[in-house]
Amino acid sequence: MAKKKNVIDFYGFEELLKQTELAETEVDRAIVSAMSSNSEYVRNEMRSFMAKTPRKKTGRTNKSLKPIKVESYRGKYTSKVGFDISKGGIASVFWQHGSPRREPATKFIDKAFGNKKRFHKIQEEAIMKALSRIKGGKANG
Repeated sequence: MAKKKNVIDFYGFEELLKQTELAETEVDRAIVSAMSSNSEYVRNEMRSFMAKTPRKKTGRTNKSLKPIKVESYRGKYTSKVGFDISKGGIASVFWQHGSPRREPATKFIDKAFGNKKRFHKIQEEAIMKALSRIKGGKANG
């Protein structure tokens, strides 16, 4: 019994693979850039709120703001914005949740985290830049 082979030649497969890898890299950069910008905005809002509070004797809470780091795991990107409790950020808990003598700072929380239009704009700009670089076929660092 004779064996037959089916052969398919793909021309330009390497080029398609390069474009796919470029797209993956550019989209990854765009997401990290957008998340970093959004997180920096929230962090700056936290700092401006702290500057307006009446109790700022030592400055430990301000110093306890964590640096922004965007992490990705299996296609999910996270960015933690907040205070490091072990480095003096305990006061932030009372701002966010209140205490027996103080109401929670809901205006601060709403202003810092509730600006969704701004977040969407930053994300859209980052993705559009990435798409234009992909369309142009070159990656910019």
